[in-house]
Amino acid sequence: MFQTTPLPLLAQADRATPTVAATEWRLNAPRYGGHSHALVLTEGKATVQLSKGQLRAIAPCLVWMPPGAALTVALDAGSAGFIVSCSENLVSMAISGGQPSALRATADRLILGEIRPGDAGQVATLAATAETIHRELRAPKESGVELLSACVTIMLVIAQRLSPQPALAQADGWPAPQLLQRFMQMVEVHFREQYTIRRYADELGVTERRLHDTVVKATGRSPLALVHARLLEEARARLAESSLPVAQIAYGLGFRDPAHFTRFFGKAVGLSPRRYRAGLREARKDRETFAAWP
Repeated sequence: MFQTTPLPLLAQADRATPTVAATEWRLNAPRYGGHSHALVLTEGKATVQLSKGQLRAIAPCLVWMPPGAALTVALDAGSAGFIVSCSENLVSMAISGGQPSALRATADRLILGEIRPGDAGQVATLAATAETIHRELRAPKESGVELLSACVTIMLVIAQRLSPQPALAQADGWPAPQLLQRFMQMVEVHFREQYTIRRYADELGVTERRLHDTVVKATGRSPLALVHARLLEEARARLAESSLPVAQIAYGLGFRDPAHFTRFFGKAVGLSPRRYRAGLREARKDRETFAAWP
């Protein structure tokens, strides 16, 4: 036996070759529970459907998606690349081999990393790394876990180099629906970084007042309330779907102090993160006991 952990439990990988029809992956399927995903797009275009909004990816690029960030990935006809899914255990192993704090921050972010035209070396490295994962999962050899971990480290380092995101676009003069759409897309990309509303407005090229008025008129909620709601949604998902310590979840969501995260979560939910998670486990245990009745 080459490794103690079965490789399919650590990662999955699919290669996409150019076809006459679009190709789609459902990343919220049960087999991907709690996994991070990487789209290595070498040719064509793809649409990443988020829980709110979507990202449009144009090759060559790397899209890194932490757990729960994306629902589906659809490649346009004629596109090519790889979809790699990594368990939290594999991501943790990959991070321990690099700069832990920097790579953890990268792994917890949604990153659309566009590669400059002519940077063939970076494209080739990403493609070769994804191909290595794809090949190893189908024909495991000795030290396969270590190989997969090293490959994920390379992907995270490249993702780190390709971030932070540039401004998505300058929204000055846009109609309100388009400004709202761009703001929601930016929230999905940057909410883990705890952007201020001023920074969102600056990167969109509008005033805070215009952004505030547009969002409130369309949704009935302030920009900050929407950011906090998305942050809370992600916190609930991570508490439910991962076994990470509460402090690590807090840092991954951009809180510098776990106590601040506990206060934020408790004020919104009425329970501390630990009590919330314990309640979920108890409810799950009750369901499993009931299902086992004859």
